[in-house]
Amino acid sequence: MKDALKNNKKIIILAVAIIIILLLGIAFAYLTTTLYGEKEYLVRAGSLGLRLEEENELTLEKQIPLEDSEGMKLNGFNFSLINEGKIDSDFTIYLDDIELSEGESRIPDSSIRYSLIKNDETLTSKNMTTMGTNPNRKVDFGTISPSQTINYTLRIWIDYDATTKEASGKVFKGKLRVVAKQSVD
Repeated sequence: MKDALKNNKKIIILAVAIIIILLLGIAFAYLTTTLYGEKEYLVRAGSLGLRLEEENELTLEKQIPLEDSEGMKLNGFNFSLINEGKIDSDFTIYLDDIELSEGESRIPDSSIRYSLIKNDETLTSKNMTTMGTNPNRKVDFGTISPSQTINYTLRIWIDYDATTKEASGKVFKGKLRVVAKQSVD
């Protein structure tokens, strides 16, 4: 009986050893398996290089309401958008409010008129509310080619029909923001 028990112990130890080896082999095979997908992913790096050059400030302060014909004669806010990259860039130019100093009040957009000149092409004068609302006032958008420069002049003035309550003693201060992206084919 002792021999039979000894043989059973050997068989059990051998069976346990084989099971452990099989489990280790399966775990190793599972952990080192590499699966390959069928989709291809493409990453392209472009050269996004837009530069915004501003020449003067964009401020309305101590102004009087003007007719459109007079507002169109004002010195404008001049700026240029330059694509220094190597591929086309889609862009949007926004006009954002600048925080006012203590004691200043902002002129409402409904009391401000604007005109935009783009590469010597004058766009009609409009109420600033047609741009949208801060911070999403769109001045212009489009696509700019490599080495291309777009020159702008933005004129702003107080609407002739603005009431004293809307515009008197109030200020408008703004800054431009450009958002650009490059599409990949």
